[in-house]
Amino acid sequence: MGVLSDVRERFTAGSVVDIVLSSGQRRTVRISSVRGGKEEAIVRFSGLETRDQADVLRDAVLEVDRAQVPEAPPGSFYYFELVGCECSDVRAGELGRVTRVLEDGGGLLLEIQGDSRTLLVPFVEAYMRQVDI
Repeated sequence: MGVLSDVRERFTAGSVVDIVLSSGQRRTVRISSVRGGKEEAIVRFSGLETRDQADVLRDAVLEVDRAQVPEAPPGSFYYFELVGCECSDVRAGELGRVTRVLEDGGGLLLEIQGDSRTLLVPFVEAYMRQVDI
């Protein structure tokens, strides 16, 4: 799995995390072991010992309780805080909701899903009058 957290200690034996399946179903599990480096990790969970049991977790995301996440520095935001935010434009009105935050090599892009279209908007101060998570 790709690691998106800067807090490596979250992925240690005995840590409790939530698994969010691609279907949206959640399950709380305990990590039994971790191998790998900073960018990727191979994680084993207590009670999920066979390959078939682990295969159910394909494309799942691991999350920790919000209380375990330190506040973002002033003027910055965690990706998960931005996803789900409603976006509007001074001229065009409501644009939709943020569905993903993408890194394109030149900065961050907000993927905004509207009623009939998907927009990619650079997440830079020039385009953001106000951010209210």
